[in-house]
Amino acid sequence: MSELIRTPDEAGEVHTVLDALADAPLVTLGDGTVEVAPEALIRSGRPPRLVESGSQALRRHRQLSE
Repeated sequence: MSELIRTPDEAGEVHTVLDALADAPLVTLGDGTVEVAPEALIRSGRPPRLVESGSQALRRHRQLSE
């Protein structure tokens, strides 16, 4: 969760989006954690990637941050 909220001003907006995703249910929210829900992975039709290269992981982190 701390990786998604960069400034205190963003907290409300991030929580609103996460609540909507959790209602979908695309993510599960825990005590300070956010995880992609297994149902979302199954519906995507693609197996999850277990290992990403450093550049792929960095690109994904930037996309999620935006």
